[in-house]
Parts: sequence; C-alpha cells; structure tokens
Amino acid sequence: MSIDPDKIYVEKDYGVADRTIIGAVANKPNTNLAIPTNFLFSFRKIPTMTYFIQEFTLPECGAEPLSSEFMIGPTVKFPKSSFSYGTLSLKFLINEDFSNYYAVVQWILENTGYQSFVTKQNYNEGASEEGSLILLTNKKNPFRKIDFVGLIPVDLSGLEFSNDVVDITTMSATLKFSISGYTTTNL
Repeated sequence: MSIDPDKIYVEKDYGVADRTIIGAVANKPNTNLAIPTNFLFSFRKIPTMTYFIQEFTLPECGAEPLSSEFMIGPTVKFPKSSFSYGTLSLKFLINEDFSNYYAVVQWILENTGYQSFVTKQNYNEGASEEGSLILLTNKKNPFRKIDFVGLIPVDLSGLEFSNDVVDITTMSATLKFSISGYTTTNL
C-alpha cells in the first residue's frame, strides 16, 4: 500500500478495513473550547485600565436586507450595501482612588463640546481613539488581535454606595462604546 501525502490513512482498527479519511477530520481541527477569561483589552486613552477590565462584549454587527415586492411572485431579498455595528460593552473594577472611573468621565466630557462653551474645543477628537482586544489560547498565548477604530464612550454606569453591606465587594462600572469598525489579524 502506497502512502498518498494528500490523504491520511488509518491502520486496521478492531477488524475495520483500511479507509481513507477525507474532509474536515483530515485537517485535524482545534478541538479546544474557548474560555471567556482568555482576553486582554486596552486602549491608548486610558492604558492603565487593562488590569481592571473584568468583562468584555463584542459588538453585534449586521445588515438588514433590501426587500423588493413584485406584482407577481414572492418578495425577493437582496444584500444591503450598508453595514452597522452595535455597542461595544465592558465592565471594569473601580480602583481605590477612582482614577480610572474619572478618566472615563473626563473622556466623555471632552467629546461633548457644548457642556462648558469653550472657544477652543476639538470636536470629534475622541472619535479617533483605537482599542485592541487580544484573544488568548487556553495556554494564555495570544493568537488573534481585534483592532477597534472610532471608539466613542457613550454610556457609563453610575456607582452605588451603601453602608448596610454585609459582605465587602468591589465596585464596578459598565462602559459602552460606539465604534466605527474593527479588523482582525492572526498573531
């Protein structure tokens, strides 16, 4: 029996005859499952926040199809030329001096020019911000990088203070971004 380098052969196995394995099994896919803790997210505006990010949600994306109705026959749908991204969301822990929380508040205020009626306001300066999500394997090796462009913070959750807490927990906040798009590269 000659060995063809393009095919994988399996020896007799409990009385089963020789057979050629083709298709998806022949490519030996990665069968390791993704774990939601294997990520790092950072952005240039607040680089010290990377350590405090606990949850990250990739934005949904899609396009509504165009529908054409005809007098005779069914409605026909076509792909639409516009594409939209949803909201990128992350949850982060608040550090003791609240510096990461107030850095986000300052970022939001910089993007709202009509708040203080400053004469030298750089509108949409914050829209050029970029962020990177690095996905890690189960052995904590980086394998894919997702670069987000046009990050604009649109929503920051409030903070709740209470004196009647039985168990001490850390404070956290949720931050939502509007994005212009993202690209994916293998590392």
